[in-house]
Amino acid sequence: MSKLILAILYSLTAGIFLLCNLTASSKPPFSAGNGNIAIVFVFILIPITVSIVWILSMLLRHIEIKKAQMNILLLFLISHICFGIMYQFSKLDDYRDMLTNEYFDFMGVHDIEYIHMITVGFSKQLNNQYFNINTWFVFLSFTILSSMLVNGVRRMV
Repeated sequence: MSKLILAILYSLTAGIFLLCNLTASSKPPFSAGNGNIAIVFVFILIPITVSIVWILSMLLRHIEIKKAQMNILLLFLISHICFGIMYQFSKLDDYRDMLTNEYFDFMGVHDIEYIHMITVGFSKQLNNQYFNINTWFVFLSFTILSSMLVNGVRRMV
């Protein structure tokens, strides 16, 4: 039963990531100014993430994994998270360049300060940068790594 709940929660997070990705501004670097609905979904993701980590740690408790396999898996997960974040920063730079060019085509000036201002924090311009397939896979690795760490702490105590 917990495997089914886990599958449902992961599917729900995939849907949330897809929905938030679709809420990105359709005419970058301009937006309607109606706010960013994806912020609501970020707060929904918090209890879902905690639930996933808790359920997954309960499932992993019953699986015997050799120390060497555990170390390789931990190394892989940490590497995936680090490389995924580095990749996303690279894509953010590319996205900022694209926005600068779009803004230049429309206004005739390179306003890099404006582009930087709209691409920090929880700007609607960044929904497609925060919520995409790469960040969802990083999210998966994060939940698995967190579950393994919870189990490790539980075994030590």
